Amino acid sequence: SLARAIVDRIHDNAVSEGYMTLEDLASYRPEKLEALCSPYHEWRVCGPRLPSSGGITVQQMLGLLERFDMSRYVDDPVTAIHLFSEAGRLSFADRNLYMADPNFVDVPVDAMLDGSYIRLRSLMIDPGSVVENVAAGELIPEAAYLAPSPVSELPSTSHFSIVDRFGGAVSMTSSVQGAFGSQLMVGGFILNNQLTDFAFQPEIDGRLVANRAEGGKRPLSSMTPSMAFDGNDRLRLLVGSPGGTRIISYVAQAMVGILDWDLNVQEAITAPHFLSRGGAVELEQGTDIVVYAEALRALGHEVAVRGLNSGLHGIAIDYTDGGRVLSGGVDPRREGLALGD
Repeated sequence: SLARAIVDRIHDNAVSEGYMTLEDLASYRPEKLEALCSPYHEWRVCGPRLPSSGGITVQQMLGLLERFDMSRYVDDPVTAIHLFSEAGRLSFADRNLYMADPNFVDVPVDAMLDGSYIRLRSLMIDPGSVVENVAAGELIPEAAYLAPSPVSELPSTSHFSIVDRFGGAVSMTSSVQGAFGSQLMVGGFILNNQLTDFAFQPEIDGRLVANRAEGGKRPLSSMTPSMAFDGNDRLRLLVGSPGGTRIISYVAQAMVGILDWDLNVQEAITAPHFLSRGGAVELEQGTDIVVYAEALRALGHEVAVRGLNSGLHGIAIDYTDGGRVLSGGVDPRREGLALGD
């Protein structure tokens, strides 16, 4: 009855008639996937697999930064912003060209996270200047026939992090895509419009876009619920955020703040944002870091100052002789609450 109500509402509404059928719902199968994990210094960072691009892209960004030992730049904000933004530009170039539903597209995940490839890409980053003409790496023969997908994602997402008394933990991000999703309600919940996560153009200049819409295909997401484990395989950090394609950089910056700069989880979440998704370096307006705009332009960056409305929620875990000590952090930019027993 609920499936019929969903289909009826999609076909009979004042917004636009959709195409979903009962057969579409009956044939859909969720996929249970193992987490994607990569080393970062002494940590093991884990996140989601495709069709979420967040796990791969965050882990590639951290891999590119590992050569620089970001802890050295805690008191050198211009260099820190520059290096982080360059890692973002390189990682998003790979993301936008290669990433899509792996059931439809041969995505070179292992190659993108391969240590040798990461080192070669990292060597492109110069602390004193901008990488010119950033492009995706040539990882598969089909690369020449692919066109990069424009970065576009509507920000209406939620995240929560939970640790229970038994050691169970969840970092979960969920999205209806645009504000109020498709603006249609059935059974007390809103229907999403997640299909807008597909590239709107299936091909550009005669080259196919990997994240083009196809029947049965899952759209590319940027959701990045993440965890970090220490050398003893103990969970030390859970974090995630809403924010469209900027989620990736929000999570990566929070991890650098906690794992490299020894910020507590609240300090890392509250810190002013800086990022690049392949274009300009974005600095969070109304924060202290906007004073570095001219220094970044002198390095060769295009700089944009704008609101960066993250909604990070995280939990850090320390271990003592008496057990675990949990610390929660909530983004002041949106609604949220940290509670503990």
